[in-house]
Amino acid sequence: MKCNFSNINLQYLIQARDIAKEDVEHGSIILGMDIQLSKELAEISPQGLSMVARVKVPLIGPHQHTVWWKRFFRALDEGRAEEAQAIMEHANLIALDRHYGSRKD
Repeated sequence: MKCNFSNINLQYLIQARDIAKEDVEHGSIILGMDIQLSKELAEISPQGLSMVARVKVPLIGPHQHTVWWKRFFRALDEGRAEEAQAIMEHANLIALDRHYGSRKD
């Protein structure tokens, strides 16, 4: 099986770096990483990011809980477009709730 996620990996890290550069704490929450890692990501050079293009396997995965994905895939499989749309509309809240809810500030 051929898989090449190199372009997706690179685009993801460019966007993630830009978020972290703008606001390290917000970046850490959105990206699901600790603040120190978000700081390091914000400092990566374009040349450093370009090295990611060599990696062909996926470097990222879904944030949300398995239950969320099962519900979404089931709605798609059963043709329940309204349910799938409702889940997509709440995706940001689901992801952020997990990160904000687990923080010990």
